[in-house]
Amino acid sequence: MAKWAGTLSTTEPYNHLGLLKVRQGNKNSEVFEFKLVQNGIPYDLSGYRVFFCTHFDPYVSIEKNAEIIDTKKGLIRFTMDDDCMQKVGRQEGYFEIYKEDTFLDATQYFTYTVQTSIIKQLMDGESYIQRLEELLKKLQEAMEKSQEEVEKWLEENRQKIDDLMNEMDQFFADKKNEFSEWFDSVREILESIDPGGVLLSEITRARSSDRYGTFENLDERLENIEAMFAADTKLMTINHNFKGYPRLRVLYWEYGMATRPLAMEPTGLGGGNVRTVESNVEYLDKNSLTVSVPITYKLNDPEFVFVDAKRFRLISDYRVIQVELLEDDISGYVEVTQTIDFRNKIVGSVVENPHFIGSRQNLTALNPATGSWTERNQTDIDNVTTLDGKLFTIRSDKKDETVQVVSKFDLVTDIDRRFPGVFELHGAMTREQKVAVVKKIVAQITVNASGYGRGFAGNKLELKRYFNNVAESGGVSTTSDKIAKLSLPTASVNTINAMIGQDGVVSDVLFAPASDGATPSVVNIDYVSLEYKIKVGGI
Repeated sequence: MAKWAGTLSTTEPYNHLGLLKVRQGNKNSEVFEFKLVQNGIPYDLSGYRVFFCTHFDPYVSIEKNAEIIDTKKGLIRFTMDDDCMQKVGRQEGYFEIYKEDTFLDATQYFTYTVQTSIIKQLMDGESYIQRLEELLKKLQEAMEKSQEEVEKWLEENRQKIDDLMNEMDQFFADKKNEFSEWFDSVREILESIDPGGVLLSEITRARSSDRYGTFENLDERLENIEAMFAADTKLMTINHNFKGYPRLRVLYWEYGMATRPLAMEPTGLGGGNVRTVESNVEYLDKNSLTVSVPITYKLNDPEFVFVDAKRFRLISDYRVIQVELLEDDISGYVEVTQTIDFRNKIVGSVVENPHFIGSRQNLTALNPATGSWTERNQTDIDNVTTLDGKLFTIRSDKKDETVQVVSKFDLVTDIDRRFPGVFELHGAMTREQKVAVVKKIVAQITVNASGYGRGFAGNKLELKRYFNNVAESGGVSTTSDKIAKLSLPTASVNTINAMIGQDGVVSDVLFAPASDGATPSVVNIDYVSLEYKIKVGGI
């Protein structure tokens, strides 16, 4: 059974697959099933061969045979092995189509992320191109065929070869004598500089470390030492109510809760040992500070985890860094920017994704809080989850009617899920109390949409926000006939409070010009999202 499925085209500019995640060591479960198409039509693979291809910098290339499971429908299946997952991080792959040994076509790239496995930590350097054996076989056949000609040529030129070899031997003998004479002339100078080669020996040994291994040169080891102790990589900025210069500490550990399933932790239940990290604190003023750590503790795309008003945690894969304020009477917060959209949204459900996208055809702009909005189907929703050129389109041919699309983002539920305990810290238990807290801790809101529209009046797509359920008089618009981004940032406290409804929902609507009965009103949307900056913590 396939774990990942989708469509790959040899002609379209996008693959629409999103980011696929695989884990090292899952030799038999990382199964892909793709439909290969050309100009939207299934690729007939009769008599063809298909290979999965990828490349790991700087020089390791992978080419693996894929199974064709339906030639007429263009369906293939491919199971990743250790070679395809040998390096942790983002990786691009694609499929090549061959007829016998002749290359015919290739699909668009798709992106997959290789996640670490505790049983597969090191890069496998023994990867090879699967068809190397075929190439060696052909080379052997060619060599056997030409062996007789080669032997004949060698016999005819034997004396010339022997003469050349003798000349080379004499050349190297002469150079060896010249070097010996030169070295003898400078030996006394070298020995006076470094008697017995003690200095050279010390420098050579200084390249090696019992803890960190051997470096290419002494400079590399010194750079490594500087990186471990120079706390100059910014970690986070904390705002606080201490009105002074508080003490803090930075802790680091690996694995543990929220980084791996307990059964997969190599350190055992509870993670590895906790240690303090060298840190540098810059006090911006008496109410804020910036914490920096050595670059060796830099985390890649970390997730911010709220602990309480004095402890702030970052997690990246299995690595964890926590900053703790040490004063007794202190409370702080960190500003974090989050993006919410319609990824993982299931029609009719608010479990996987609590937000809503709907549409309506109407003679006038409709208030999001009133009237009837029809939730879009699953295909339409899937088309607006990522900025990939795949469009959700709605239209109306009725005279004087305009099409409208509403997005409703539930900030209360999103914050409650991302930062468990934040509302409890502020004493908010009911929905009404949580809405009040959201209006207090959200510092900025930006609504975004990418798309284009048209109607009788020409090309136009307009984005409006709603304040206290009333559409703003301005908004932004585009008259492009291609995908363009519309963005409306809001940082004013009063504006933010007006945007967040009594139910904790932020609404925006996209409009196209009206139809005249002949030219339709059309809205094309590629991606819709909302960004908000939140003060996570106390105060």
